[in-house]
Amino acid sequence: MLNPKGILYIKLFIVFILNLFGNDFYAQNTDTNSVKHLTNKAEKLLESNPEKSLQISSRAFDLALKLNFQRGISTSCLLMSKSLENSGEFDQAILQLKKGLSYFQKTGDKNNEAQYLYEIGSILYKQDELIEQIKTLQPALLAARKANNKSLLADIYNSIGKANGVMGNLPEALNYFLQTLKIREELKDTLGMGKVYVNIGLVHIKEGNLSDAKKYYIKLLGIAQKQNDTQLLSYSYSCLGSLYSNLGNDIKALELHQKALKYKLNFKNKSRIAESHEDIGQLLQKQKKYKQAEVHFKEAIDLYVQDQNPIGKALAQSNIANLYTETHKFDLAEKNLRESLSVLQ
Repeated sequence: MLNPKGILYIKLFIVFILNLFGNDFYAQNTDTNSVKHLTNKAEKLLESNPEKSLQISSRAFDLALKLNFQRGISTSCLLMSKSLENSGEFDQAILQLKKGLSYFQKTGDKNNEAQYLYEIGSILYKQDELIEQIKTLQPALLAARKANNKSLLADIYNSIGKANGVMGNLPEALNYFLQTLKIREELKDTLGMGKVYVNIGLVHIKEGNLSDAKKYYIKLLGIAQKQNDTQLLSYSYSCLGSLYSNLGNDIKALELHQKALKYKLNFKNKSRIAESHEDIGQLLQKQKKYKQAEVHFKEAIDLYVQDQNPIGKALAQSNIANLYTETHKFDLAEKNLRESLSVLQ
């Protein structure tokens, strides 16, 4: 145990160090904590008040840049882009990400370079700019490999696979999904594996390989039930519903889509909920339960509007236009079809 004299010497030494370096060190430490405080506050407001979140994350970004605080720069810049994205300002969100990307390319930070390219690609996907998305994600693959970030690498493979799937390049899509699955298996990422099963099964459905699709969807349901994961359970029932619809068993398909909707109701992503309403609406229409089908289509349109998803809204309007045509409500059919085509053409 130190004697009083020894303690005094230690105290004097600490005072000396603080006088020599301490004010700058303390100030910087306080400032970096301020950045963290601001980014935490901005993140909490991201969904409920994106405009306020943008203001706060902008302050955090300016401070982090002044301090050359790389983690703070990365987090605040991503939050700024997410705030803009949540406000429907997709082009501005991409511009913000490109600013961050330029900074990290100069510093040689491959991990952040890959992350920012991936985020840009995700927005391009929402804008239906699929070829541009794939071009953006190719250098993201290289950066993620150099950073040895396997989880992000899997995300990028998966995104390229989804873009190819939407464009109808099914063999390409399947190849990327299988590469994603290989990494998820290496990482023992059970939930990640489940999400890839969704995409692989969808490719098999589009190719008409329903038995192969069913194998993957049964695996998916097993993981979802074991993990009791709400998101995966919703995907499982949606996928199996689509499968049974393709097999011609519409009653079973409707039951499964209704189960999926039950799990999706608490999702923040309104477009996901809307998709289930559309699936249910289409099956009810086939059963000539027109009033119930109309309710679900209208709910889908409203949810797409809330989620600022014009493509989703346009597709849902196309579906309800088909319903109105079938029920001889031609004025409503024409109105919705016009609005739909104005977006999709």
